[in-house]
Amino acid sequence: MHRTLASEHAKDPHAAGVAWLIQDWVTKAERMVSGPDEPPVNHHENRERVKGIAPAMPTRQLVPWLRQNAKVVVTSMDIRNWVRRGKLRAAEEAPQPTYHPHEVLDAWYETRRAETRT
Repeated sequence: MHRTLASEHAKDPHAAGVAWLIQDWVTKAERMVSGPDEPPVNHHENRERVKGIAPAMPTRQLVPWLRQNAKVVVTSMDIRNWVRRGKLRAAEEAPQPTYHPHEVLDAWYETRRAETRT
């Protein structure tokens, strides 16, 4: 059925004239469903900016800070796992561990790169 329909449209002199219109409609429909494309996050730029402005913080302060300022979602479990695996070290241990945001961003970025390679 599709081949018959395609062969009929191939002979239609007006088919090529409306092809661009159909493609435009499809693009607009996809944008309406998916929403506009968000600009990509420049993680290297975030890391450098954070390195100079953010002190070491405990996890309960660091997680929302990263979400708000670096647009990165990290959980406290992620931080614990990175520490356990040796990808991250605490800046201070007592009375509770604190972590530098730029080091957490490094661990997050390395984890994301490793996930995309597999």
